[in-house]
Amino acid sequence: MPNNGTGFIDGESKTTSLTATVFKENEDITNSLSKLDFFWYKVDKNGNHDLAWEGKAYGVGNIVSVSDIDFEEVAMITCSVNIHKNQWVQAIYFINGLKALAYRVEQQRTADTLVVPVITDTHYAVDVINKEDIRGNLKVFDHIKNFVEFTNMVQCDFALHLGDVVEGRSTKKQNTIDLQKVMALIGQVDCPYFISLGNHDDNRYGNRASGNVMNQFIEPDEMYKMITSPSKAFGIIENPSNRNMYYYYDVPDKNFRIFVLNSFDHPYTATNGAMNYIDYGG
Repeated sequence: MPNNGTGFIDGESKTTSLTATVFKENEDITNSLSKLDFFWYKVDKNGNHDLAWEGKAYGVGNIVSVSDIDFEEVAMITCSVNIHKNQWVQAIYFINGLKALAYRVEQQRTADTLVVPVITDTHYAVDVINKEDIRGNLKVFDHIKNFVEFTNMVQCDFALHLGDVVEGRSTKKQNTIDLQKVMALIGQVDCPYFISLGNHDDNRYGNRASGNVMNQFIEPDEMYKMITSPSKAFGIIENPSNRNMYYYYDVPDKNFRIFVLNSFDHPYTATNGAMNYIDYGG
């Protein structure tokens, strides 16, 4: 918690410092934290953040300088500490970037705020028929780790992946493995999470490239088990007579409902050896 340094004295320079000291189980752990772990806030009597002041205070550590100008109006300065145990991110600059983002989120948070991290078009793959994009496809796994880590750093209402989880230009077996691997990682988010179906996820493009039309795509019931079933634990509401990746979710204690739709709900049929709807969605 913050405590005052030198106070304001008439006739002298009206500056002081506030120091935050952090204890864990009665042990002072302040020196074990980085400067980016300390989030300083200045709010007026109406609860409005002084974003300019807070921007300058971010990254200074556990001691912040305060002048009399900061108190021209009624204001309160507080400090919070983000003690975060990194689980997934390897690069320190990613962690620092996530901390800066967490600080901006907390600056804007109110009782009605929804915090929803979103990721899309990750196109993960380890072995695709078209190998031109393989390097980029492999790098996305690190980006998904950043996405997951952020939910463990900041309290989020839910997380979204908007589809094309995998590249889908492989065999059904490999594409299923890729999809399961990404879903296992996304499942480590510290909040409810929802996945919508993208036009690459069921391996329809692998079908076309390999010439195997009806025996290499992942069928809707199989996709449902992988991308929708995990979210049932969060109380999603489905149509009991048609569980085809359509559902909604009500955020607890907030007047907000999210609908997840399956925009690739079409018959899996073939004519003359080609799937009728393989190019649906572009």
